[in-house]
Amino acid sequence: MLCPACEHPLEESTAACAKCGFSLSQADAQFGSALQAQPRLTDLQGHLSKSGRSSVLKATLEFEQRFPTIPITTLIHVAPEGTPYRPYLFWLFNRSGLHTALEKAGANRHILLWIDPDSCHLSAILGYGLEPLVPDSLIQVSLAAARQLAHSGQTAQAAITFMRQLDLGLVNLQSQLPEIFGWSPEGTWSALEDEMDPQEMDRADGILSY
Repeated sequence: MLCPACEHPLEESTAACAKCGFSLSQADAQFGSALQAQPRLTDLQGHLSKSGRSSVLKATLEFEQRFPTIPITTLIHVAPEGTPYRPYLFWLFNRSGLHTALEKAGANRHILLWIDPDSCHLSAILGYGLEPLVPDSLIQVSLAAARQLAHSGQTAQAAITFMRQLDLGLVNLQSQLPEIFGWSPEGTWSALEDEMDPQEMDRADGILSY
C-alpha cells in the first residue's frame, strides 16, 4: 500500500503516513463531509442521461455476474477546484458508505471508478483485498482504454470501456494463477507415480495424506 498523498510505502494498519502525515482524519478536515455513494453507480449531480445510466448499470451487472466477489461502483462526480485527486479518491473510497463494517482490510474487494466530467479526470482505487492480487498495471491499462472517451465527453461509454477492459484483464489473470501458485491438475500426481521409485512414493503418500 502506498500513501495516497506522497506514495510512500505504508502498512495497512498505519494511521498516518510517517513521511507526509496524511491520514483519513486529516482528509476529513480538508474535504469536509463526504457524499454518500450508491452501489454500482453514483451520479448525484445528474451528469448522465437516462440511457447513459441504464448502459452503465447494465455493464456493471454483467461484470458482477462474471466476478460476483468483486463489487464495482462508478462515481460520476465533479471535485471542488484544486482538489488533489489521489487523496480525494482514497478519502471518498473510505468515507462514502460503500462498505459495511465487515468489509474491512483484506475482506474489502471493492473497486471504485471515479470520473470527473468537468476536468475529464479518470482514476480507480481497489480495496485492500484486491491489492495483492490485481496488479496496478491492469488498472492502468483499463483506465487508458477509457481515457479518450472521457476526454471526448462520452462519460458513460468511458465507464463501460473501463469495466470491459478490466474484465479481459481479470480473465487473463485467472488463467495465470495456476502458474503463479504452482498448481498442477490432479491427474498429474498419478502420472508422476509411474516415474517415482517406491521409496519416493512412500514419502509422497505420507505428505499427501497429511
